[in-house]
Amino acid sequence: MSDHTVKRTRAGGAVCTACPLLCADIDLPAATRACVHGRAALLAPAAPCSPTHDGRPLAPEAARAAAARLLIGARRVLVTGLGEATLGALAAAGDIAEALGAAIDGGDPAVAITTGPTIARSGEVTAAYDEARDRADLVVAWFIDPDASHPRFRERFLSPRAPVIHVGPSPAGWPCAEIMIPAADEVAAARWLTAHARGKPTVSALAPRLAPLAAALDAAACVGIVMAEPAADGSGVAEWALAEWIRSEAHRRPAFALPLPGGIGMASGNAAGLAAFSTWRYGAPGAIGRADRRGGPFLPAEADALRLIGRGEIDAVLVVGRPRPAIAAALLAAGDRIGCVQVGAETVIPRGIHLPAAGPLDDPGEMLRGDGQLVRIAGRHPAPEVLRLETVLRRLLTALPSAAEARR
Repeated sequence: MSDHTVKRTRAGGAVCTACPLLCADIDLPAATRACVHGRAALLAPAAPCSPTHDGRPLAPEAARAAAARLLIGARRVLVTGLGEATLGALAAAGDIAEALGAAIDGGDPAVAITTGPTIARSGEVTAAYDEARDRADLVVAWFIDPDASHPRFRERFLSPRAPVIHVGPSPAGWPCAEIMIPAADEVAAARWLTAHARGKPTVSALAPRLAPLAAALDAAACVGIVMAEPAADGSGVAEWALAEWIRSEAHRRPAFALPLPGGIGMASGNAAGLAAFSTWRYGAPGAIGRADRRGGPFLPAEADALRLIGRGEIDAVLVVGRPRPAIAAALLAAGDRIGCVQVGAETVIPRGIHLPAAGPLDDPGEMLRGDGQLVRIAGRHPAPEVLRLETVLRRLLTALPSAAEARR
C-alpha cells in the first residue's frame, strides 16, 4: 500500500481507497479507525513526482511528447489500470482510448468469463451496504471472508444483532456459524437453495449440510447475501446460479445481494465507478476491443487485459494509476515487446515512460463505493508540481494530434 490509496474529505478526516468500501470516517493524522491496510496507506511517504523514461529523469514536456509518440506509433494499444482513478480521470482516459482506437479494460474478472458478465443477462437484486446494517436480520457470507478482503465491512455494515452464516470451503476469520461446502460444490449448493426457496426441494447430498441455512432463511424477515466478485478464470455458471437463488429468495421476503468487488491489494478502490463508467460509455464494464462510444465491440474473454497481453496482441499500453496485480505481473513478464506509458503517482512497471500525477490522496474528485454510492472527496493541497491525474491525462490527449502529425 502507499499513500496514493487515500483521499482527504474534510479537516481531520479522510476517505481510504485501499478497497471499494471507501471508508470515509478516518481521523488524521493518527489514521484512527482505519484498518491496518488503510493506516499503512495514510502514513506512507509520498512517491517521487518527476517524469522518467526507463528510470532516467526527463523534462515534463519531453516526457509527454515521447509518450504521445509511443502511443501513436503503436499497432494496437491497451488502456488499463483505471481502478483507482476518479470518475473525471476515467473520462479523460476514455477520451485517449477513443483517440487511439485502443482496447480498454481495467481487469474486472466478470469480463474474463467467456459468456460475459452474468448480471447483464440475468439481472441482480442488490441494495446499499447500509441496508444490511439497518434491515437484515440474517446475513449470509457466501464463499467470501470479508475480514480478509474488505476488513471494515463487518464493523461498518453488519448489525451485531443479526446472525451471520458463513458458507464456503474454509472457516471465516471471525466467530460465526459455519457451513463447510467445497468450492467445487458451490453451484450445486446454490441450485439446491433455489429449489428450496421455490418450494420444490430436490434430493442432494448437500441437503443435510444446507438444512440449517434453509431453516434460517425460512425464518428471516430480511436477508443480506454478501458475495465476492467472480473468479478471473470462472465460467459464469456459479454467478448465474447465485443470481437465481437470490432472486428466488427475494420473491419470499426482502432479500438482496451485497457484492464486494475488488478488495485489499487489488488496486480497485473505484471498481464500481470504473464498471459504471465503462458500461455507460461503451456498454460493458470492460473487455472493450476498440474504445468507441458509438458502439465499441465488447469481447468477453477476448479483449480483457490479461488475454490481450498474453497473446501478444498489443505492443503498447497506457497504465492509468496502479494496475491490478495480475495485470502488472503480465506486463512485467512481457518485457520490452510492450511499450509502457504510466500515468500516476507510482512507477509500477520499471521501464517505459512515467508521467507523474497526484495519487488519490491528493486528487479531488468522485468515486463510487462498491454498492454504487457516490463519494465526493476534496483532495489535499499537494506540491505545486504535482498535477491532478485528470489534468495529466488531458495534457497527454492534446499531445496526441501533434504526435500523429510528426508520424506522417
